[in-house]
Amino acid sequence: MRSLPRSLALLALLTIVPPAEALELAVAPTDSSAILGVVSWPDPLPEFVLDRLERGIPATVGIQIDLWRERRGWYDTNVATWTRETQIMRDPWTGRYRLREGGHSAEFDSLSSVSAAIRRIEFPLPIDSTWCDPGQVYRASVTGIVRPLTAQDLREVETWLTGELGGGNGGLLGVPRGVFGIVRDLTGLGDRKERATSGSFILRWSPGTGIAPHPSTN
Repeated sequence: MRSLPRSLALLALLTIVPPAEALELAVAPTDSSAILGVVSWPDPLPEFVLDRLERGIPATVGIQIDLWRERRGWYDTNVATWTRETQIMRDPWTGRYRLREGGHSAEFDSLSSVSAAIRRIEFPLPIDSTWCDPGQVYRASVTGIVRPLTAQDLREVETWLTGELGGGNGGLLGVPRGVFGIVRDLTGLGDRKERATSGSFILRWSPGTGIAPHPSTN
């Protein structure tokens, strides 16, 4: 039980949550049946996340864009949702940082390079042609989340610890699994969310140029 105070100190470190930075969203035309969601996050990785990454604690950055059809005097209708998730981890052998998204990955030498890589994210947002009605007004919203240690991260780290270090005491990073689970459920381990919304727009389709958003005058 002598390890418990140290374990709780680590949990305290994991759950200190300073404010996240501002998030912005813009929509732009493309030459296809999609519009482009441009997400700008000036400082996507707060200091507490950078500190954890340096210590080898993984993090996940998630972006979700929702398209809403505006309805006067009533709740707006959610038309479509697009998500993207990027996992960030530090290789304990090389000290380099790896970004993984789906089946793709990239490596960086520094956390400043990692931040720069995710500071601006472009989403192709497929649009149904039936949405191009001049009487329908839309807006897009974005939710950005920085989530240190997702459930998948925990499984991967535990697998690595078990395989590379030859077993363990049934906990993660010296934290008894039962205590870790309680604190994780109560705190979310530092989850932070930021939200932003675009201006209102209508969708127009024209031959040769595809679908494009135009500011609404309504």
